[in-house]
Amino acid sequence: MATPANAVVYGEEIDIASSKYPWVASIWHSGPKDDYYYPICSGSLITQDAVLTAAHCLTKKGTYLVQMGSDLLDGESEDTFYEVASIWKHPFYDDESLDNDVGLLKLATHQTKVMPMSIANWADIQAVKNAKKFELLGWGYDEFGYSATFLGYAKLNNQTKKASTLFRNYDLDSNSMILAGRYIKRLGVYAGSGEGDSGGPLLATINGVNKVVGITSWGKNQNGLQSPTVYSNVAYQRSEIAEGLAILQRFMMVAARVI
Repeated sequence: MATPANAVVYGEEIDIASSKYPWVASIWHSGPKDDYYYPICSGSLITQDAVLTAAHCLTKKGTYLVQMGSDLLDGESEDTFYEVASIWKHPFYDDESLDNDVGLLKLATHQTKVMPMSIANWADIQAVKNAKKFELLGWGYDEFGYSATFLGYAKLNNQTKKASTLFRNYDLDSNSMILAGRYIKRLGVYAGSGEGDSGGPLLATINGVNKVVGITSWGKNQNGLQSPTVYSNVAYQRSEIAEGLAILQRFMMVAARVI
């Protein structure tokens, strides 16, 4: 069974995320009976008022907040939090297999403080497949089980071609998914995503431009260390992401007329 993969393990910390990666969001949730918010996932600001993340991050009942432009994962900096007006999940998202694990959060305000990040498009499909190196970012737990204080970062290698041997008995689609990790031979584990940070961005340089090419999705075991991580391919899903943005925009326009 696919297990949501959520954190940067065997990476490093970025203590100046507010200036270097302000667009990498942490996603916070509060349940119907909660009186507090807690971080659950990561995401990428891709327009001035929309955050790209994993669909499985958006299945909880309750309300969401997005934190961006912060050096720390904490609930103290109120000016770095943004209310979420609505969410969108890929219409063919499968909660068991985690196929089409793509989601969006529409911010309640059109903010201009943080600039969005470029994402891969359909024309980048082959370039993404051929990419050898990736960068991973996320706000999750590290390999020791400690919650993030600073943004996590790791350099990874493309492992997609090894999918047939690394993921036997799993139904992997090399078009819609990217496998990435960095094998640490002396430890027998993979650096990459683990417990605590789904929805975070996977980056690659495509034709000289650094872009979000993947969304942290799942691993084949609970701690995610014995294999690379599976990422939703943003270029493959670009048309659906555009449609999701359009749907959320129409929703906001209707809501504004009602008010």
